[in-house]
This record gives sequence, structure tokens and C-alpha cells, in this order.
Amino acid sequence: MIKSFKKKEITDYSDLTRYFHTDDRYKEINAYHNSYPYLIELRYVQEFDEFSSFPTWYPQNGVNIPSKKSTYKLTVPENYSFHYKFYNFTPKEHIQSSESFKTYTWQSENLSPIFIQEPYLPPLEIIYPTGRFIPDNFIFGGIRGASKSWKDIGNWQSKLISGLDKLPENEIKKVKELTNHLDCEYEKVKQVYKYLQNETRYIGIFIGIGGWKPFDASYVCKNKYGDCKALTNYMMAMLKAIGIKSYYSLINAGDDEPDIDTNFPGNYFNHVVLYVPLEKDTLWLECTNQNIPFGYWGTFTNGKHALICDFENSFITQTPKFNHGENFINQKSIVDIIDDELSVQMQRDLFGEPFEMVMDNLSYSSEKSLIEKATKTLPFRNYKINHVRYDSIKNNRNIGYKEILQLTFPNNIQKYGSNIIVRPFNAFFETKYPLNTERQNPISIFHNLRITDTIQLNVPQGYELELIPDDFQSITKFGKYKLQYNLKENQLFILKTAELNRGVYPISDYPKFKTFINEITQNERQKILLKKL
Repeated sequence: MIKSFKKKEITDYSDLTRYFHTDDRYKEINAYHNSYPYLIELRYVQEFDEFSSFPTWYPQNGVNIPSKKSTYKLTVPENYSFHYKFYNFTPKEHIQSSESFKTYTWQSENLSPIFIQEPYLPPLEIIYPTGRFIPDNFIFGGIRGASKSWKDIGNWQSKLISGLDKLPENEIKKVKELTNHLDCEYEKVKQVYKYLQNETRYIGIFIGIGGWKPFDASYVCKNKYGDCKALTNYMMAMLKAIGIKSYYSLINAGDDEPDIDTNFPGNYFNHVVLYVPLEKDTLWLECTNQNIPFGYWGTFTNGKHALICDFENSFITQTPKFNHGENFINQKSIVDIIDDELSVQMQRDLFGEPFEMVMDNLSYSSEKSLIEKATKTLPFRNYKINHVRYDSIKNNRNIGYKEILQLTFPNNIQKYGSNIIVRPFNAFFETKYPLNTERQNPISIFHNLRITDTIQLNVPQGYELELIPDDFQSITKFGKYKLQYNLKENQLFILKTAELNRGVYPISDYPKFKTFINEITQNERQKILLKKL
């Protein structure tokens, strides 16, 4: 043994990195040593007064780190029932009975490090060794519950929030006054949602049972803040006041979080949204964001399974997911060659995830601030934004932005004698990490995406087109790409369409996926030769 750590060398912190106020804590040690490799042996105990699930087992304590051995031990009364499941590994199991208790021991050995420096990586828990353990019956928040089915969990959650939807009379009157002049339920929900966004703000508070039980609606009404649970409950209470039924719904949100395993009931959600089934429409409302348009269902919760909490009628359903016509960029550019640079007038229609990427930028009023923010979201390299403006646009019910840009590309022109080589800017699928020869993890495309790009290159006076690349098309299960060149007098039109198809693809598909992406990259880098007359 090289070193052991005393209690005073272990630093204890409140985990305020994610929430405004929480009773979650973490401990930290500085286990530095000047010779590699070395092993770290860690043992810890967690104590809970109440629980609806046992602690999740992660036999590896970090990515890119191997695990020599990890043990999970669970001692329960002899007749205690629970269900469990292991993902991405199969530990050894040993069960021992003594007196009136039964001890389960699981052990993993020699787990290889998980390599995450790869593009198109799925959420870590899809590839990370994980063990989940859920009691079939429990008492939490003073309420008896069960986890044998999703209906059981929804029933317990419904009981936990029962009675928290009471509003002050003056608030009920105000909500009715806001909506009495409207005949359509859709428009009434929209009006109340706008009121919610204008009057409240999000603050994450997770203390004890507060991690599962929201503040009551009257508290939010008075204090004008709440977390996802409290704001959703408040919105539900306001809709109830005008006779519209809605449902508190649990979901595991975030692109970095996996969807729930619908075949393994358990309370492992991290977010709450509101489900509003109308006669001619179904709405999903994100109640924590003051900026998103009404009815917009974004990438944070797109295509995930949610638990609709309705007592004995609770059920699991999948939320809407983007189709290619909802998550897209339609880009048009006019390109001139001026002083050995590309001068570009560009318009980009942004919907879905591209819309979200610039949505928060609009809170900055000065053009300088907008340019700084836009520079971080555009997919190009080596360019300068001279001007940017955003206009709101609609595509059916979908809200988007028209991004209007004036750009300069100083490095896309090369002169060879009196001739000019032009390299149009690459608009598609840049990756943070290279597509290596080997792949260790599945390929994950989170959302359907379409990008269309029309470039009008104006040939400068005194030049003619000498060399134009060939057209190209590729259609695969991962998506498709099409590139066409059309010459009209002294203008070259470059027409491009690319699509990615949502899905998690096995490692065995990687060679074909790599070929698809590399073909796009190679064709995006094709050069055009202009000859001096």
C-alpha cells in the first residue's frame, strides 16, 4: 500500500453545481502519485431514511479508467422482493441466507476503460456498465408505493402531489379573466402558458422529499419561482381552474441522458413536464423555459418516453420526435469574389435544434454581442461575420428564425498564376473527433436532421469556369446526401441536400457510416477552377 487517507483529508462539498439549493453532497480526495500505474481502492457507505430505489451501481468510477474489481452488496429481509438489471456487463452473483436476512453480492472484474473520444457518441449510460436495483414495494414521503409496473409508480407519484393544486381565489379569477374571451381550448392553454412564462422563473431546489414532491401551486403563485415539478404543478393547477385537464408527467430529459428502459419499471427520472390532451390536439409543455415558443417540443425531451401520472390509469407513452421537416436548416448564399476573398450574403432558416442554438442569443441587444454568439454556432471555419440579424418565421405551427448574415471567408481563394481556385465553405457534419479506423462504441444520431444549401457563385468579370466537380449522390440507412452543379451564364449554382436519420446503430455498421460521412466531407471540399480570359 502506498498511502491511505484520513478523514480530515477528505473534503466534503455541497453539490450546488446543478441546483440553486440541494442537500446532495459529494466528497473529494487528491489521490496524486508520481508513478503510474497505481490502483485506488474505495469503500463507502450511504444511509437513507427513505428510498424508492437502491443506489445505482457504477462499477467504473470514470471514463478512460479500467476497473480491476468492484463489488455491490445488498442485504435485505428474507422475504423482501425487488427487481434488478445489469447493462453492458454481467457480474458474478452470490446469494447467502443467514437468520432472517438474505445477502446478495455481485462482483465485476477487469472492466476495460471506456473510450469516449469518438463523434456521434450515445449517452454514457447506454455504453457504461450499470446496475439498477428497485424495491417492489416502498414507503417514501410517507406514502406507500410499488414499482412492479409503471402504473404503480405513476399511482404513487399521483398520490404524492395530490392536493397541491389549490390556487388562491384571486389567482383563479385572474386566469379566468385571461381566457374567458377565448373559445378554443388550444388558445386558452396558450394564453395561460404565456402568463406562466411572464410571471415565473426556474430555480432548482432539491431538499429531502423536495426532490420528488413539488411546492404547492399557491406557493409558486405567491413567490413566482419553482423547479420543474413546482412550475409544472402550477401550470396544471391553472388549467384545472379553467376546466382543462392536464397531467403531471415524469421523463428522463437531455441528450446526454438515455431514455428509460420501458421493460424495467423504476423511478429513475430527472425531469417533469405537462401533458395536455385536447380534443383535436395533444400538447407537451416544458414549463421551466421562459423563452421557448408555446407548444415547441425541443431536443431536451424529444422522442423520450414519459410516465403520465393519473393514479391507477397512469401509463408510459413516447413524446413527439422531430421529423426531417421540423429539424432543419434551409440555407441560401450569394457569393462574390472581392479582393481575393469570398464575400457572402447568406440567409439561413433555422427550425428545431438549430433554432434552439440561437434562441438564447436574441437576449443580447447589441450587434457586437450577436456576432460573438453567432460565431460560436455557425458550422464554418476561418470566417468573419460583418453583420447579423434575426427575424421570426413560421413553418406551419413551428416557430423558427431567419438568420441574415454578411460574411467574409479570407482563406477560400487560392491563386495559381492568373487563375483562381475557389473552395466553397463546408456546411455539413463537422465532427469534434476524427472518424478513426476502429470504433469502440455504438453510433448515435439523436435527432432527424435535414440541411439544404443553395450557393450562387458569381463568376468575376474576365474569368470563366474551367473545372467544375462532378455531381454526387449517396443514400444509406444513416441518411442521404446529394450534390449538384448547374451553370447559368456567369453564375454557378451549387445545390446540396443532406439528411441524418435518428437512431442508435451497432458498431458493426461503423465502416459504412464512416464511408458515408467521409464521402460528404470529400465532396464538400471539392474545388472550382476559374480561368483568366
